[in-house]
Amino acid sequence: MVRSKGQVDEAIEEIVTTGIAPALGAAGFERVGLAFVRPRGDIHQVVDIQRSLRNEDNRGRFTLNLAVASIEISRLWHAERVVRGPTSEQSWLISQRVGCLLYT
Repeated sequence: MVRSKGQVDEAIEEIVTTGIAPALGAAGFERVGLAFVRPRGDIHQVVDIQRSLRNEDNRGRFTLNLAVASIEISRLWHAERVVRGPTSEQSWLISQRVGCLLYT
């Protein structure tokens, strides 16, 4: 059975909802879309789920981006421009991509 891009995205959402979200929720992270944030004062720890733009042919690829964010430092660094929040890459001070994870 060939799955559509929408079906693959739904399967990835199911993985996030049933597997990743409970584990990160138990560790104090709050879900914001496909990201999870744990505040530590002005510093935020971020686990961001990034779906591949090329999810097709029954394969759903995604990666985890791990980041440390600071809205205040980002505002200073970006000369007071609006920073959307800790899930925005603009506010990430340090980040690391875990690698390609696969749903088949």
